[in-house]
Amino acid sequence: MSRPRINLLRIEEELSEVHLRLAGVTIEHLNWKDFLKTYDKPGAFFYLDPPYYKAPYYNYNFELADFEDLAKILSCLKSDFVLSINDHPEMRRVFGGFKLKPVGLSYSVAQKRCISGRELVITNN
Repeated sequence: MSRPRINLLRIEEELSEVHLRLAGVTIEHLNWKDFLKTYDKPGAFFYLDPPYYKAPYYNYNFELADFEDLAKILSCLKSDFVLSINDHPEMRRVFGGFKLKPVGLSYSVAQKRCISGRELVITNN
């Protein structure tokens, strides 16, 4: 038998912990362009994980023009960022003005076995 998820005897303490943890959190429902423009400032940091290029596994896929728009916006950011994307020649071209670091990895999500792959880690610093 496992512990119940909600302990009524400790609910006030647990809700207080949740409140303290989320007190400085803002939840937004913005598209990526508006999000970057809204929160871009010196000292901010963005981790960007767009859909893989030419990999239609997502509900919302990016076309090449979307990646080109992303690169243009990133080139004007005051913030620091790290972006991860599949290692594809077009992605190397689009993000060629930034620091590119190829990395090897193993994909294991929803797979019965690990599959080796390559990604690019892209930064502006």
